[in-house]
Amino acid sequence: MRCSKVVLPACALLLLATNSTDAAVIKVSKNGPLSTIQAGVDSAAAGDTVRVAGGIYFENVTIPVGKDGLNLAATGKVVLDALPAGGVAAGAGIQVASNDVVVRGFAVRNATPAAGNPGDGIRVTGERCRIQNCLITGCVDSGIILLGPDAVVRSSKLVANDIGIVVGSTTGVALVEKVTFDSNTDRAADLLDEAVATFSKCIVRGGVTGFRGSFSDTNDGTVVKSCKFEHLEGNAVSMRAANLLVEKCSIKRGGGGISVRGDGLVIRDNVIDGAASNSSALNVRNSIGATIEGNRLQAVGGTAIDIQATATNAIVVANVVRRSTPSLFLASFLIEGDGCQLVDCSAIDVAGDGFLVAADGVNLEGCLAVRCGKDGFDVDATAANVTLDGCAAKFCGAEGLDNSGPSTTASNGVFQKNRIDVTNDGTLTLVAVSFTTGGENVAPKID
Repeated sequence: MRCSKVVLPACALLLLATNSTDAAVIKVSKNGPLSTIQAGVDSAAAGDTVRVAGGIYFENVTIPVGKDGLNLAATGKVVLDALPAGGVAAGAGIQVASNDVVVRGFAVRNATPAAGNPGDGIRVTGERCRIQNCLITGCVDSGIILLGPDAVVRSSKLVANDIGIVVGSTTGVALVEKVTFDSNTDRAADLLDEAVATFSKCIVRGGVTGFRGSFSDTNDGTVVKSCKFEHLEGNAVSMRAANLLVEKCSIKRGGGGISVRGDGLVIRDNVIDGAASNSSALNVRNSIGATIEGNRLQAVGGTAIDIQATATNAIVVANVVRRSTPSLFLASFLIEGDGCQLVDCSAIDVAGDGFLVAADGVNLEGCLAVRCGKDGFDVDATAANVTLDGCAAKFCGAEGLDNSGPSTTASNGVFQKNRIDVTNDGTLTLVAVSFTTGGENVAPKID
């Protein structure tokens, strides 16, 4: 019995030692035996950790195939300058060809293209790479390019590169989370070909555009959620992607907003505050069945929500446009797609029309136009079978309802205290509609 008590633990320890797979830790420091990051990588096997001590390393690092699971970690402030001290361009700062590699804590700068080697800060061709807590600055091409599938970039900063992040893999989904894009020259992120990405809790400041897709292909299933965009020259989100989700984003003081194409779009609970003159803050085209819901738009210089003729059967629910200043020839809601449904939408304190309908089979239910510079609701002569149910227009500078449509019906509505409550140059049926009686406003002008 005593023997069994001693032998069994000993056997267990022997088995544990036999199956041990503890990875090695390789240390790199400016004054150590391994004084370059590349030397540390070359010394490492698959699954090992290379820890790099603080300092500035002038080099270009390659993690070749065969080092899967390598963990490349900075300890302290580590700067990898991809433009050697002699100033001779040498390409990417870090190239990752192995799978399941982790790159953590590095500042990478000054990657410059050379002899077919692009000037990317970190260039990934391996699968499932993880990039965390990195700062990438001043790279001539992209800060990070993800050509391998299922990459993750988290809690990092991309500053003053040409493009912040490029997603190029046509398989898998890249995750970009809690990443700050600041003053990148062109785009914050670019999706090539049919790449798919999820952008979550990112911040984008400055540059031409935010997240842009490939309009020649489709980036189906891409997600942009809880991101903030400020001071862009163009749109925050611009791509062609079926089942795209843009949700809970904030877009401020930019040249545009959201411009998207694709069936099954969902654009929900976003805030757009400020968009340049003559641009559409939220533009949908080449789409069937888009859902535009719960968005808040203000200080828009052009059309706030623009559903173009190639976007049919859109569901537009509970969107609010306030204090916007489109010209008198524009509208806060421009609906040109057949079969669209607008429910509980509002245009308040806007120039131009509140709602302009120029498509067949459009239904507006419970919509509100208050203090519009021109018409509250304007139905174009090209729009057949338009219905307004429970809609209201008050204090508008022109007509509450201006109908030129050949078959428009307004029921259970309120059109009061507008310059003229209702005018009709087409065919209009009114059912249980209230108008102004007395005061400075006039009764309906129905031709």
